[in-house]
Amino acid sequence: MIPSAIINNARLESGTTIDIVTANQAWTLLNDIEKDFWRDISNQSTGDKMNQFNINTVAWTGTYTLPQSVTASTLLTSTFGINQSVKVGIKLKATDTYYTPITVKYVEWFLNLPDYYATQTPIASPTAYLVGSDSIVVFPTPTVSITAGLQLMWPKAVVNKTSSTEDVEWMVIVPADCHPVIVEWLKWKFYANMWINFKDAALQQKQIYEAEKLRVINQMMNKNILSDEAFVPDLSFLA
Repeated sequence: MIPSAIINNARLESGTTIDIVTANQAWTLLNDIEKDFWRDISNQSTGDKMNQFNINTVAWTGTYTLPQSVTASTLLTSTFGINQSVKVGIKLKATDTYYTPITVKYVEWFLNLPDYYATQTPIASPTAYLVGSDSIVVFPTPTVSITAGLQLMWPKAVVNKTSSTEDVEWMVIVPADCHPVIVEWLKWKFYANMWINFKDAALQQKQIYEAEKLRVINQMMNKNILSDEAFVPDLSFLA
């Protein structure tokens, strides 16, 4: 749905007029719920909902510096939580057409003790350490040089929508499957603005929203309903 349709559906279903919740208030509420909801579901996101940055891996080199354009684009300053939302994949062979997912951990500094960190990670389970604000260390150290051998993906930021000029569906970062949940949240907030006459409706609507939100998140986790997988698993052992 386009943003105005989400707002209008919530108005229609709650019987809320513009004199109770102004247009500006409705747009602000929409931005607020999208940010909160996206924070909860972004770690399930893939494909066009993610920013992407590729790094050329170099044989026997495990530390790579991230450009400012990446560190400034919410990769390391994200409110989502670095361990939950940043995805890292690596090509283990130059012929790989997919990225093998690797564990992501965040440390403030690396202490020049790679041997310590390496011993914490079995060779069968590669790990990427995002260090401070500008570098990434990969274990085990890559043994071959591969163009775009390392891929980082992280959630795109929610864009604040303030007018009808931004009334297009792509401006809503939360997937379309989740738009009805946003409608339920807006209805709760609309009822809350009419608290004196709609206290019971507001309390009931809050319960409806929370139940729908939980249902959708569980559905995403179980069925991965978001678009296109970012990484394809290595199934070569089946050959």
